[in-house]
Amino acid sequence: MESFAQATGSLRLSVKIGDMVKLVAKPEMDWMEGYRDKTFQVLDFPTDTGVELMMVDSRPEWVWIISRKNLYIVEKPLTSDPFSAIV
Repeated sequence: MESFAQATGSLRLSVKIGDMVKLVAKPEMDWMEGYRDKTFQVLDFPTDTGVELMMVDSRPEWVWIISRKNLYIVEKPLTSDPFSAIV
């Protein structure tokens, strides 16, 4: 089930550097459709509406600057630490 942010294509105002995000169901640009299954990490906010992102687990690293309208926050952020679930 889609979250409110996914359904509306909006990004919560509380997004911050380091947050994990994904592309909304209907991104503004057709070429983005091929990347909807990817997860991105927020790096910076270079403009009022733009977000600088890095694709997680890509080699070489892919960095994009796209509109906030195309993103939603991942509810459970990813971790590269395989022991993070062990308490």
